[in-house]
Amino acid sequence: MDRTTRPEGATVWRFFAAIYAASWLIWLPAILWHGEEPNLALIVLGASVPSAMGILFTYLTRDRKGRRDFWFRVADVRRIGWRWLVVIFGLFPLVNGISILMFSFLGGIPPSLADADETLMNPGLMLQIILANLIISGFSEELGWRGYALDRLQRRWGALAASLVLGTVHGLGDLPLFFIPGITQGEMGLFSTGALVFLLGSVAGAVVFTWVYNNTQRSILAAILLHFMINLCLDILVGLQGAMPTGFSAVYTGVIILLDVLIVAVWGARTLTGRHR
Repeated sequence: MDRTTRPEGATVWRFFAAIYAASWLIWLPAILWHGEEPNLALIVLGASVPSAMGILFTYLTRDRKGRRDFWFRVADVRRIGWRWLVVIFGLFPLVNGISILMFSFLGGIPPSLADADETLMNPGLMLQIILANLIISGFSEELGWRGYALDRLQRRWGALAASLVLGTVHGLGDLPLFFIPGITQGEMGLFSTGALVFLLGSVAGAVVFTWVYNNTQRSILAAILLHFMINLCLDILVGLQGAMPTGFSAVYTGVIILLDVLIVAVWGARTLTGRHR
């Protein structure tokens, strides 16, 4: 018998609490660190907590069949399908392009595309960026956020509401990073417009994740690849030049919110798949 049925309503909140407790405890020494550079080892270790907890809670609450299903959804690319692979790899380059055009139209100075071209033409640097984003942003988080938590939230509230809850929990879970000098969040400062935009971006992005996840037969791999593409595009565009300008970040987040509105209008808030609207 699958053990998720009895404890799952309470377990997802214990799961969130465990992520907060473990990641914040790991990040505390990084906040207190007074070296010339931020302690990247602690930052990366703390960022890996969601997936570690996703695996732990899956083994605590699922039977053998449920555990096999979990790993199958991590490894099986066939459940994604080529159409959704196009979406995963093409959507956020498009979002970035639209954001640049809109920011320019509003009178802003967008990130330099010349620097992005230079990055793309450097195979060694590109390989480092690809591996770092695949491991740190994709595999370190999505086995927890989407792999464990999302289904439980959706069963209670439906796809859209679950996405908003998960995006909020995810965004608030990163609050300690705003106290670490030398990283993007630390340069923003907690009580800043940039921090508010960061949180809104986390919530808005969660809707896109759910849309892709639900339309790829609950593929954790799809979520990993989408997370990878989001961060890869930003790293190529602005990450190597420092923090994203707040104005551009706001436009970028606004584009994602418009995408959310389109997704909900076309696919329906209940499932984000067009079924059982």
